[in-house]
Amino acid sequence: MTHYLKVSFKDGSIYETSKEPQDGFQKNEWSVAGRSGVNYKKVYRKPISGALVSIKHRDTNFGQTLAVVLRNEDYFQIEVPLMDRDEISPFAENIIRQLPNLQKGMEYDVTGFVYQPEGSKYQYRGLTFRKDGTEKVEKALTYQTANNPDGDIPPIEWKESMGKKKPDFEKRNDYLYNFMKKQLSENFGESQDVPSTPEPPKVEEKKPNVEDLPF
Repeated sequence: MTHYLKVSFKDGSIYETSKEPQDGFQKNEWSVAGRSGVNYKKVYRKPISGALVSIKHRDTNFGQTLAVVLRNEDYFQIEVPLMDRDEISPFAENIIRQLPNLQKGMEYDVTGFVYQPEGSKYQYRGLTFRKDGTEKVEKALTYQTANNPDGDIPPIEWKESMGKKKPDFEKRNDYLYNFMKKQLSENFGESQDVPSTPEPPKVEEKKPNVEDLPF
């Protein structure tokens, strides 16, 4: 059996939904963009644990996604959106930065997080992978900044448009996207069955340029 899981943009919780009542699921009334309905939702309070089967770049009816698949007694597929408006989403970016240090077949405990440092107006999002429940998988990519000119990920550029400066994510998106495709092909055997350039679906919030966090 496969459990299809999502990660809450609001609090980082990992959850599963169902159209029908099930044991362990709570009734959930939802409303989005003038539409509403009822489904059933189960929030996983403990880490999702299992052997890493694959990490996949998927093209779905709701936009492109990045999916992490783990296996213990069942399969668990944790799926996050690839894009957040015009940029790689914070959850996908966090996974991409860890790809070189994730090993197929290795046992991991996976949790989601939303973190806001004291005094900061920004929240940071991602997935934490831990080996043996304790050893955190480190990020393999750093950001290019004034203090770290040799960083891997290009900075966001600012360009003037109609008299206003706006962020341009093209170089950063291209770097992360191409890095992701290379890692997935080499380390997870992903077939090239999705478009070669990301298509940004609509999502609710943008992520700022950030440095490494203790997650």
